[in-house]
Amino acid sequence: MVSESTDNYNKFRRKSLRILPVVFVILTIINLYVIYTYYHLIPLLSEKKGSGIAEIFVFNLLVIVTLICFVLSIFTQPGTIPDTSEWNLNSEKAEERSEGQKIDVANELDKLQHKVIVSKELKSNGERRYCKWCAKYKPDRTHHCRVCRKCVLKMDHHCPWISNCVGWGNHKYLLLLILYSGITTSFMAATLAPTLSKSLNQTTIQFGDMVALLLAEILLVFLVVILFSFFIFHMWLVFNSMTTIEFCEKSGRNQTHNIWFKGYMHSFKQVFGANPFLWIIPIGNQIGDGINFEHSHIEAHDLNKSDGSDIYERGKFNLSSSSIDFKNSRTDSRTTCDLSSNVVNCKPSSSPDETSVLLNSK
Repeated sequence: MVSESTDNYNKFRRKSLRILPVVFVILTIINLYVIYTYYHLIPLLSEKKGSGIAEIFVFNLLVIVTLICFVLSIFTQPGTIPDTSEWNLNSEKAEERSEGQKIDVANELDKLQHKVIVSKELKSNGERRYCKWCAKYKPDRTHHCRVCRKCVLKMDHHCPWISNCVGWGNHKYLLLLILYSGITTSFMAATLAPTLSKSLNQTTIQFGDMVALLLAEILLVFLVVILFSFFIFHMWLVFNSMTTIEFCEKSGRNQTHNIWFKGYMHSFKQVFGANPFLWIIPIGNQIGDGINFEHSHIEAHDLNKSDGSDIYERGKFNLSSSSIDFKNSRTDSRTTCDLSSNVVNCKPSSSPDETSVLLNSK
């Protein structure tokens, strides 16, 4: 009973600590909104009605779009590993397949290409990466977040300001949140500066009002610098088809080749989608499924230098063939799947055919 109470308390404590940064962001937004409206927009509306209405419209439009991106970043799931047999580490069905037991062609043959897990990121010993906490194999570019306690597809980082991981499902929302936050704070800082200058020259202004205006302007300028710095860095990562985690790993290993890079616009469209009209709209139109990623060609001599963390080129095979041969690149062992009958029967093989692909086995 005591242990259960302790666990509940620890869970409540973790959730409370996770939500504190979000509460801080919300309070900051409210304070800046009130100060800007009270000290700048209301006086401007009484002095210059036309300019006041225009600024009120632009300001509130920017705030609304920013808040939409903020909410989407918080509540949109970044993506997790599917709870299916090919990813479950202890799946009996997965073990049956690896041992060559029969599979119903009617249900499985049309999905065979997707069921064959061709990992490009491997452990140092050549095995497929897996998560010991989630008990699942990891798709490429997937990492486990200890804060969220789950594996995240194409994980970029865990962001405390949205109390959520940034991954394949919500990466675009966070980038747009940073962009629109930077634009909004820039607009506020630029339009509030004349009001601050005018107020400082007034002898009748209250000390508290002057402090509020001055602190708001300083905070806005600080946020502009920070937000656009983050945005430029993260857009550089996007154009180079890298996540923050991959950037840190690549820097630590002194790697020069990024196998996920296939051109700047290709990398950009993977996150923002193919439709240019939707690039700045907070709509999830990213390309792909967060599990399978296109990659650039890797020369054979690069593979020979592999330390196990490299990425391997996906082979191609034809489902119209009578059999498919899978090759384990580490052990040179091969498995042949016979497609000529009503069931797929897989067994070890020593005679590969032309339809071989690279398969990373357990």
